[in-house]
Amino acid sequence: MFRVGMIFVLLLVFAGTAAATVPDLTPNPPNQTETVVVPDLTGLTEPIATAVLNRSGLALGRVGVELWNASSTAAINTIGSQSVAPGSEVEIGSAVDVIILRQPNALVIFDDNDLTLVNNTGVDISLEGIRFTSLDGNTPATFLASEWGDTLRANQCMQMWSVQRGSPKGVPECNLIQRNRSILDRSMHFWTGSNGATQFSVSQNADQRAVCNIAAGRCEFYLDGGDNVGNVPFIYFAYTTDALIVMNRSEDLWLRMGRLTVTNKHASPQGIPFELGQASSYGDPEIVGRFNRLAPQQCILFTTGPEAELPEECDVIYTATVSPETNFWGAAFDVDSMTDELPHSCPAATPNRLTICIMPR
Repeated sequence: MFRVGMIFVLLLVFAGTAAATVPDLTPNPPNQTETVVVPDLTGLTEPIATAVLNRSGLALGRVGVELWNASSTAAINTIGSQSVAPGSEVEIGSAVDVIILRQPNALVIFDDNDLTLVNNTGVDISLEGIRFTSLDGNTPATFLASEWGDTLRANQCMQMWSVQRGSPKGVPECNLIQRNRSILDRSMHFWTGSNGATQFSVSQNADQRAVCNIAAGRCEFYLDGGDNVGNVPFIYFAYTTDALIVMNRSEDLWLRMGRLTVTNKHASPQGIPFELGQASSYGDPEIVGRFNRLAPQQCILFTTGPEAELPEECDVIYTATVSPETNFWGAAFDVDSMTDELPHSCPAATPNRLTICIMPR
């Protein structure tokens, strides 16, 4: 049993140079069980369902969206159905697709000439990956929302016109039109019906969000919000001289790991950064969890040997073994925060003590 040594949240100067990987990584031993039973995910949120699946040796597959209504069998923002029935036996490592019930938080309003996209998500959303495509008609028509720009700010709108226009068209549902533009290329006129189309689809990152009827003049749907929505705002390290975990201690939030970097000042040469959330940093192993997004109570474990004791109880999705000479927590290590873009530092491990270091994510 280790005594808790200290809790640190410090601001120090960040020092980092060229990228490199932690040497001599050793993965978790393979699970010998060939089949596992699929759990019931109905009514669970996506982060909790992912944790349940991974604990069973299964992966979360495609995540679809269905709009919630009064006759839905589960609550808003929870899973309404899954692609493999609960109780089924499948091969370990299999993926289970799910459908999440959502309330609409965005809409398009349109007529023959104009279309307005309204962001009601409450956060800025990335326009990258949002696509509008006509589903029928005699010629295809597609528009990428990134043609408007990178981001649509919260409670604002983007507008496009199929004709020349000098000023934005007023829309009651729109507080402020962030950007507008005329697009005369008919191959982008997915909403006008000029190509004989009667429907168009809205997709986000290849996931279909809605099928809209052109005759209706408006269409509501759900869009995933910004990267910091529903996510743990801090990164949690717990470590001894022999082992370190980076852990999601929340009950129902993601821990986003993308761009989270620690700088090794223990090994020589010093100042080498290591991206904790990149699968390539570990040699792209096949695991059911995801390095870039830890589910509740999940962790990545670094050890200096097979006898090392787990610093705290957690669901280990991957174990990386490093030599005592190259463990980055053998000296104070820098943490490059994703959210505040400020340098932070955690102290070196203390013999016979548990050290906890909590940093802005």
